[in-house]
Amino acid sequence: MLVWPDGRIAGTIGGGTLEWRVMEHARQVLAEGRPRYSNYVFDTHGRPDSVGLCGGSVDVHLDLHVAEFARLARAAGEAVEAGERVALATVVREGEAAPARAETRLLAYADGRVLGRVGPEALQAQVTVEARNALADNQSRLATIAGEAAAQPTLVHCDVLRPEPTLLIVGAGHVARPLASMGAQLGLRVQVVDDRPEWASRERFPEPIELGLTTYQPEGEILGPIPFKMTPSTYVIVATWGYDLPAMAQALEQAPALIGLVGSPTKSRLLFQRLLQAGYPRDRVQAIRAPMGLDVGAESPAEIAVSILAEVLSTRRHGSGRPLREVRGARIDSLFTEAKPANAAAPTP
Repeated sequence: MLVWPDGRIAGTIGGGTLEWRVMEHARQVLAEGRPRYSNYVFDTHGRPDSVGLCGGSVDVHLDLHVAEFARLARAAGEAVEAGERVALATVVREGEAAPARAETRLLAYADGRVLGRVGPEALQAQVTVEARNALADNQSRLATIAGEAAAQPTLVHCDVLRPEPTLLIVGAGHVARPLASMGAQLGLRVQVVDDRPEWASRERFPEPIELGLTTYQPEGEILGPIPFKMTPSTYVIVATWGYDLPAMAQALEQAPALIGLVGSPTKSRLLFQRLLQAGYPRDRVQAIRAPMGLDVGAESPAEIAVSILAEVLSTRRHGSGRPLREVRGARIDSLFTEAKPANAAAPTP
C-alpha cells in the first residue's frame, strides 16, 4: 500500500483498525524521514494497542525508498507481462530496525539474471540464493541471514510475482456463463472459446472477458487451434459439447497450471484411456482433474461453477479444500469440549 503525506492511499493491506494504524505510522515515517519495522497485535484481552480481536500479529515494513522500489517494480511488471515469474527480495529488517540505507532490493529472474543490490557482496550473494529458492518453490517467504553474510541478523522478504492468473474455459455452454462471471469477480483474467459464434458471443458473456472461436469437425474429431496461449498461470476448464478429447490433447501439449474436465467419472475414464493410447504421458493424463470441482453437492450450473472455482482457488492458494472449521476451528471447538466446572449449575429443564 502506498501512503501520501495528506493521507491518500493506493492499494490496501486489509482494511480495518490495522490499516488505519499503519497509515498513521506511515505519515509519521514520511514526516521523520526514517523507515520503520513494526509489529501490530490482534489481542483478545483488551490491550490498548490492539488492532483487532482476530488473535496473532502482523509485521509491517514502512519504507521510504520508493524510487528504488519503482525501478524494480517496473522491471517486474515487464517480466510478468511477458509471462515470466520473478522474485522481488527486500531487506526489511537489520537487527531490530528497518534499514535506513538505500539499496535494499533485488529482482531475481528464472534465467539467472539479477537486477538491483542489497549491500556487500556476501549479503548480495545470500539474498540472491534466497530469492532463487523462493522462485524455484513458487512460494513467497521470509528468510533470516546471519553469520559471515551479514553484520547483524537480517530479515529478507522474498515475494514471488507471477503472470496474471487466467481462467481458460473451453466450451461456452451453460456452466461456462456463471463460471466466467464468477471468475472475473475473483480477479481472474477470463477467456472463453467455442466453435459456435452464437454461443461465444458478447450477448451471453457481457463481462469484460476475452472471447475466442475455433473450428471442430466431428467426423475426424479435428479441433482447430485454441486461440489462447496456455501458460503456467493458466487454469484450463474443459466443458465442451463434444470435443473434450482434442481440447485436453491441446492442453497437454502446453504447460498450464491445471487442466480440469467437467464430466462424469465414466466419461472421464474413457477419454483418459484414449489419451493414453494416443501416447500422452501417464503422469500428465493422471494429473487432469476429473470430475473437476470440490464436493459441495452442486447440481445447477451456478453451483457447479462455485465447485470448480473452489478447486481452482484451492490449487492456486495451496489450500486443503477442507472446511475451515476443521482447519482452523480448534480454538472454537475447545469452548465446547473443555471440562465443565464441578460447581456448574445444571441446566433448567
